Parts: sequence; structure tokens; C-alpha cells
Amino acid sequence: MAKNVVLFFTLIVLGSSIAQQTPQCQEMQREEMVRDLTPCLSYLTADVNSPDTLCCSGVQNVNAGANSRDMRQSICVCLKEVANGILNLKDDRAAALPGLCGVKLNIPISKSTDCTK
Repeated sequence: MAKNVVLFFTLIVLGSSIAQQTPQCQEMQREEMVRDLTPCLSYLTADVNSPDTLCCSGVQNVNAGANSRDMRQSICVCLKEVANGILNLKDDRAAALPGLCGVKLNIPISKSTDCTK
């Protein structure tokens, strides 16, 4: 019985520490990202052939916040959530966007990105 109680509490502690390590997107962070990337919608949905300077400025803003592993993971989750909200998002354009804006963003903009890596 005592072993079961110890095992139970060990699992609770492990479970809570794993839950804390899962990257999350904060509401304010998501709102900033939507604001920064809204100018990119016409490019991401193939309405125009290249991103404009306002779009690239937004990509640079997102990149500026990616200054630690935790922030990159959080930004990744936000990007994934934002990407899932864009109808007709072209994955190839989303992948190309940082490079077209001259930004080395090591976080893919995709609906299927694994943000835990």
C-alpha cells in the first residue's frame, strides 16, 4: 500500500513537471503575432507574389522575440496556432517567408510543426 502511494505521488510530480515543460502560447503573445503577421496574409494565401516591407517588418519583430529556447518554443506554438487559423495558407510560402524577408528564423511557420524540439 505504501509503495502504491509513493508511486502515485511520484507520477503526479512527474506529470506536472512534464506539463510545465510543454511550450505554450500566451494570449498577448498571440495577439502581437497576429498583428505582426497580418500584412503577410496576401502573400501567404498566394494573392500576391512576394511579401511587402510591412510583412517583412512583422517577420523581423517575431524573430526579435526568439532570443531563448523557451521563447522560440513559445513562438513556435503561437505560429502554429496562427497558421491553423489562416484559410488557404500555402505551406511552401510560409516556409519561404523568413528567407524572403532576409530573416534567419529557425522556427517554421506551419500547421504541423513539432514545437517541442
